[in-house]
Amino acid sequence: MIIRNYGLFWDIQKVDWGWQNKIGSLKGYLDGDKLHPVDFREQAAIYALYDPSFNLVYVGQVGSQTQKLFSRLKQHLDDDLQNRWRYFSWFGVRIVNSSNTLKDAPQTVNENLDTILNHLEAIAISVSEPKLNKKGGSWVGAERYYQHDKATSTA
Repeated sequence: MIIRNYGLFWDIQKVDWGWQNKIGSLKGYLDGDKLHPVDFREQAAIYALYDPSFNLVYVGQVGSQTQKLFSRLKQHLDDDLQNRWRYFSWFGVRIVNSSNTLKDAPQTVNENLDTILNHLEAIAISVSEPKLNKKGGSWVGAERYYQHDKATSTA
């Protein structure tokens, strides 16, 4: 599988941006497991930005050693996209390990063509929400994470 985990329509107002010399975090949890959040700030991913009406306004990627998901999203708060987006979705390639931290997946992709195409289609459907795609995308092997609200964060 290419995509290991993903988050859909997270709210920038629920993110701990780490202002005033704090590090900040981009926490999410598996359905029903709020006590074990994962910080996705270092995730390598494809991401999409949406305006307050959930209209897609931008799609990008992060994955280099110098920039990961959190830093790129935070950069968009002050660049030419500032005040033009409110929600974001992300599709990550780094694995969540047993200690709820991220680690790199193997560099080789040994998936069959159907799996690869299913993941690419699922990303396209998830970011654009076309009216006629009723079924949605196939995320076989990928785990959906829900946004962990900074205001109720315990971990």
